[in-house]
Amino acid sequence: MPVKIVLDREETLRVGTKNIPSRWIMKIGADADGKLLFVKAKLLADAGPYTSLTVRVLDQAVIFATGPYEVPNARIEAIAAFTNNANTSAMRGFRHQPGCSARGIVTRRTFPHNGNRSFELRRRNVLAVGRRPWRARSSPPAWHTGNDRQS
Repeated sequence: MPVKIVLDREETLRVGTKNIPSRWIMKIGADADGKLLFVKAKLLADAGPYTSLTVRVLDQAVIFATGPYEVPNARIEAIAAFTNNANTSAMRGFRHQPGCSARGIVTRRTFPHNGNRSFELRRRNVLAVGRRPWRARSSPPAWHTGNDRQS
């Protein structure tokens, strides 16, 4: 027999999962002609008390950290911390939005808006058709938990 549960707003906020809070620190390097040389990023995420989808969410954030650009060198570090905050999980795109926002801000600072030059610099660095984001071409991730430290 089907069962229906109806929660009010307070109950939903108390028992439902929240988007994974995160902080991004990102640097982008380019040569004098505007060709991207590197992306260096660090992502710190609040996993809440359980991992839930945190590892998969961070994996996606790392894969797409360089965005739609060809980047020959990238170092992306993602760290999830267990906390006593509310449960967190994937929502609306598995952490693509914060990475896009951080990358957009840094890209605008790297390629300041000055007419069509900003568009041209972005176009020059865009991935060619059939190319994959940097992470899909590199070595597999190294996942570490607090329990796998060597004494």
